[in-house]
Amino acid sequence: MKKLFKLASKFHGVGPVVFAWHPNGTFLATAGKNGLVHIFDRQGEQHDEIGLDLTAPVIALEWDTEGSTLAILQQGSSVVPLWDNGTRSTLSLDTNLKDPTFARWSREGSLLAVGTQKGNLVLYSKITRKLVPVVGKHSRRILCGSWNGDDKLVLGGEDRMLTVSNPQGDTIEQRELSYTWFADGMIMIAFSEGYLIVISTKIDVRTETQTGLKPTKPMISLGIGDSGIKVVDLTTFTEVAADSIKLSDTEVL
Repeated sequence: MKKLFKLASKFHGVGPVVFAWHPNGTFLATAGKNGLVHIFDRQGEQHDEIGLDLTAPVIALEWDTEGSTLAILQQGSSVVPLWDNGTRSTLSLDTNLKDPTFARWSREGSLLAVGTQKGNLVLYSKITRKLVPVVGKHSRRILCGSWNGDDKLVLGGEDRMLTVSNPQGDTIEQRELSYTWFADGMIMIAFSEGYLIVISTKIDVRTETQTGLKPTKPMISLGIGDSGIKVVDLTTFTEVAADSIKLSDTEVL
């Protein structure tokens, strides 16, 4: 790994910097608290400077899959500037929904999803230039999301709900997620398909195994599923096969 370039503090002012690499790695978009978005090439030369109408801090920068459009989220603003990489022009997209928290382009790049603090959703099509507001998609803040190849949008919210929506914004599936804290900053999340995910909030650690869980004593968990009971060692996140119990169909309730 080698350093490509270093940016001086004069570009962003004092405070944290938000940035996003172009999908092809040819440009870097950056923003600070001074109400400006900068586009740099791989040599650190400024390609463009985007002046925003508001001085509110930029909270997210999101390139579409082709790198032709950059969406810019500003704290408390209902307007989402869309910067065109080809013309270096900016379109101000007014969503009429304040406090954006999340933005993601679809995989083919024509649909933009914007989530808000109150759990509302806006879908924007670059092709038709139409906005589809969806009020109440979640009851609390939308935290994250992703599109799949079929243009289905999965969103996760502070309400512990996971929703799956079609390109029109209709909810086609939703699930309430449950989790358990254990040890020092560790989270266990169990899914209906039998998967268990262990996540550390301190370091980037993730382990999966085919179980559910219910903690019974320190460092040991029981996973109860359709085929029986599995025991998981929480120090290694592996199954203790010798202690697992396989149940027949008549024994499973």
